[in-house]
Amino acid sequence: MRRPNLFEFATKELSQDAFVCWLSAWSNPEYRLTDNALHETGTYFVQELLKKKGIEIKEINTIEVKSQKRRIDISIVVNNEYFIIIEDKIHSKAHGNQLQKYFEIARDELKYPENKIVPIFLKTSYQAHYFNENYELFLLEDFAKIIEFGREHCVKDPIFLDFANIISQRIDWIEEYKTKNISEWGYGWIGFFKEMQNSANTNWIDWGYIQNQLGGFHGMWAHFCKTNEPNTEQVHFLMKQVKGQEDAEIQFLIEPKGISGHERKLLKYHWADRFARAGTAIGVKVEKVKRFGEGKNMAVAIFADKVIYRLDDGSFDKEKTLEAFDKCKKIIEIASAS
Repeated sequence: MRRPNLFEFATKELSQDAFVCWLSAWSNPEYRLTDNALHETGTYFVQELLKKKGIEIKEINTIEVKSQKRRIDISIVVNNEYFIIIEDKIHSKAHGNQLQKYFEIARDELKYPENKIVPIFLKTSYQAHYFNENYELFLLEDFAKIIEFGREHCVKDPIFLDFANIISQRIDWIEEYKTKNISEWGYGWIGFFKEMQNSANTNWIDWGYIQNQLGGFHGMWAHFCKTNEPNTEQVHFLMKQVKGQEDAEIQFLIEPKGISGHERKLLKYHWADRFARAGTAIGVKVEKVKRFGEGKNMAVAIFADKVIYRLDDGSFDKEKTLEAFDKCKKIIEIASAS
């Protein structure tokens, strides 16, 4: 029978901080008799954090867990020897030089040797790139191992099971691009972009949720190429969600430099034609966008063909989708070089 899940209401990163602290605290040996299954799972969790830095310990004799100490999300002292720093995220990213600052606090203020500091960037979602400095990554698939361990050891605690269900649900949502209709994707866009990033042969891919006045969309921008035009810095393409549609859209964008007004408008038409001719060269139709964009990067043309393909059984056809992706790469390369 379904029951309310605490973490469906406690959705903020501070709530996740609390769970990570709570689970880590269960590794304390004094809790072995209170709930051995949960104690073993908490111990396994802390051991897995340490392993990210190549540190293996057989037993946890003492543990001290703090939240928001000296602005560090979570700090864990293990056996009075190892200092684990955890920067905890769900969807957001690290900003500024906060990661380096926390490491310096552990080293310079708290006087831990660098080989005893275990800096962890923990995230229960995904992002395209991790600029995590000297931090080790502990991601959704790592947490899935902790959940599996707890279930195998028959943890019955409702707090653990609530968080476990949220993690399992998040993984299922990310995988939904493989089977669900595109118009139903939510987290599925993350899984799809992650799959494309791992499989496509290109110089750069980034992706995320792009906010705008219409509510925003999931997008992936890729294959940035310099041009031979003195007034255009570079070109690339954007694969974007079109809400309510059963396909994505691919736009070709330019980054003008040093021009404005009428010259800028003429440049948009120039590049729209250039992308169209590049498409014709490889047998693909490329059209001018209905409305030119503005800003640093401007959409000027659109790939007028199917983007995301399905197999006969309705599952995701990665190979054909990658073929469409490769055609767009080729269009970028031809247009930027002509």
